[in-house]
Amino acid sequence: MSAGPALLLYLGYGIELAAVVSSILMTLTLLSVIGTGDTNHSHKGMPHNIIRADSFKRIAQALKNRNMLLYMATFLAFQFAIELVLLSLGYIMNILVFPNSSIADSMVGVFELVAIVAAILLSPLMVRHVDKRGFKSSYLTFGAAFAGSSFFMSTLGLPSFPWNFLLLFTVAVSFGFGFLTLMILPSSVLSNIIDEAAIPTGERNDGFFFGMQGLFGIIGMSMAQFFVGIFLAFTYLKNGSSFYVRLLPVVAGVSIMASLLIFNKIRLLEKKQ
Repeated sequence: MSAGPALLLYLGYGIELAAVVSSILMTLTLLSVIGTGDTNHSHKGMPHNIIRADSFKRIAQALKNRNMLLYMATFLAFQFAIELVLLSLGYIMNILVFPNSSIADSMVGVFELVAIVAAILLSPLMVRHVDKRGFKSSYLTFGAAFAGSSFFMSTLGLPSFPWNFLLLFTVAVSFGFGFLTLMILPSSVLSNIIDEAAIPTGERNDGFFFGMQGLFGIIGMSMAQFFVGIFLAFTYLKNGSSFYVRLLPVVAGVSIMASLLIFNKIRLLEKKQ
């Protein structure tokens, strides 16, 4: 799959065209596997064309499930935001926070480490919040905290030392809410949606639903990679203005807020704790 874009770069075509081709190839590859997997043991020994037809039937049923569609849109936007922030870190550290400094690349790893440690330490808080408020409220609360950290990330490099380090540490800790939300809540929320979808038919399709979640997650990541490449190629790389680098986490924050607005429309069958 990488041979096509690599060939375009070798022949002298721009990075923009190579990014577009790479994204299209990845999307087509992912879409081509839909319907080829099967998690229903009752299909053992059946012809592949019948199994494939049943898989597409399940896809059609999933597309009629309002909660499923809303959840996948939410997950795609959230995954897009997470990947966008991670891709932006290198530019933010090298251009905004530590310009012309040898520690810039190292600070990217430090930022991610602080965020992950914060997510681990905050996980009991999320568990307690879920017990008291439910999955939906927890997703909205912790997701909003992650959106706030993304917006604040655009201010990195503005304060003078040592306030810049303090702000960097604060943003890294609050970014841990994003990791925490992505690691814990999506699978729990999706399980509730699967329970609801199984009520009319009595048939559970856990593998299918979680497979769709993985597909939409990869699509969201691909969209973020495509966006960063194209956006910076036509803005920062042309005029050198750091303003466009600051816009990257802002776009991520807007994407998170959009995902929360979509998620708020989901009607979950909350289980009593």
